[in-house]
Amino acid sequence: IRIYGLNQIKSAALEVGENHIEKSALEIIRNKLANSSFVETINYSFVDEKLAVLFAEFKPELLLQNPIANQMNYMRPSLLLGLLQNISKNQARGFEDLSLFETGRIFSGVKIDQQKNSVAGIRIGKNKSANHYKDGRAFDVFDVKKDLFDCLEILGFSSQGFQLADETPNYYHPHRSKVVKLGKNIIGYFGEIHPMVTKK
Repeated sequence: IRIYGLNQIKSAALEVGENHIEKSALEIIRNKLANSSFVETINYSFVDEKLAVLFAEFKPELLLQNPIANQMNYMRPSLLLGLLQNISKNQARGFEDLSLFETGRIFSGVKIDQQKNSVAGIRIGKNKSANHYKDGRAFDVFDVKKDLFDCLEILGFSSQGFQLADETPNYYHPHRSKVVKLGKNIIGYFGEIHPMVTKK
């Protein structure tokens, strides 16, 4: 262009073909959550083993031999651990009303089939900032249930086919959480985090 001259090059409309790139399920969910007032976060895949045991059984093979820091010595078993730490840091700076989500891998072992892509979201505080026209209300379990169902429905699942059960992991509140099943398959969880976990 420098030699030939920019003024010698004729402009032409860009041809856009009919084909478009198919979005993955994770990308579809990311867009849905971002459009539902969530903010995406990105955390390290390694966490403190003392906190990781709150979310899953300890497995020595998930310990890192050469961690970048002493408190980052274990592969994460859940995305919620990073999100709860994000919430804690934000609250320490005075931000109380938060909706955060993350997509990434979680680890139940070192084999390929024990590393799964996951999505997690967390809401805390009020559903809208204070203003003169409407009072905000605190987020509750029904808000996160709707978030989960909306994500599953946008992927093509029908909420009428879901079954709700009580077999949630120990880090959930025992009476304010549910597991969502499609037949025998567990496809998600929603609910409040157990008070002992949030305290730690």
